[in-house]
Amino acid sequence: MPHEDGPSYFPAVGTISLGSYTVVDYYRYLPLDEEEGEIVGTDAGVGTGSSQRGRAIDPVPILSVLLEPRSLVITTKELYTNFLHGIEERTQDKFYPHERSSQLDPTEGTKIANYQMLRNDDIRKCVAQGGTLERQTRISLTCRDYENVGRAGRALNTIMLPGASR
Repeated sequence: MPHEDGPSYFPAVGTISLGSYTVVDYYRYLPLDEEEGEIVGTDAGVGTGSSQRGRAIDPVPILSVLLEPRSLVITTKELYTNFLHGIEERTQDKFYPHERSSQLDPTEGTKIANYQMLRNDDIRKCVAQGGTLERQTRISLTCRDYENVGRAGRALNTIMLPGASR
């Protein structure tokens, strides 16, 4: 489900992907004048700004990135503050051929923005030519610079272990 990580983690979030590949999709909020139609989804999270909470989300990703095993993606700046991200729950991914027109129908597959950067030749060829990949088990390690976690941990330690050295 598309979501924001919120202001507590700003200015960056790094995600290390282990195991299987996955596809991270980035979404935009619908402009206010387009929200009168059917609302496909809303951001239920904290959001980076309270003005965004509850706004309708465009169901078509603006950008899709394939994360290979042992890869790192860092989300920062406008992609962090102005867009949402998510990984669709599915067992396989169908890719849109890159040699075709940029006017794609999302039901035909996903167009991967970083396909030329993929290190695995088989995955790169499959993505470029419009093939299908089966997802396997994936482990994700998310790295955030969250100053308040340290403070909260120290406070919890004080509560849990009275008299413990600090």
